[in-house]
Amino acid sequence: FFLASNQLRHNLISSAIGVLVTIAFAPVLIEKYQIMGAAFAQVLTYLSIFIYLLIAVRIKGNVDFNLFVITRSDIRFIKKQLQIVKNKKQDCNLVD
Repeated sequence: FFLASNQLRHNLISSAIGVLVTIAFAPVLIEKYQIMGAAFAQVLTYLSIFIYLLIAVRIKGNVDFNLFVITRSDIRFIKKQLQIVKNKKQDCNLVD
């Protein structure tokens, strides 16, 4: 999105945030929790990058959050589509 709209600075800022979060949390978490601490540090890093980019896309790109979050209507639509596929599959089995 940011590449297409020539706003690469947001990618750079999110990467810098990721580096800072890694530098802040990795040593502490790895020392205390070893390999699980490293995993938690990576989760925090990617979460911080995701949150920054989500906010930047919402504010700068004027994009609705519903494009990134599954809503109840999305779940209902998926269930409905799965039911249609299931019914078609049963109809095909009856014909065979």
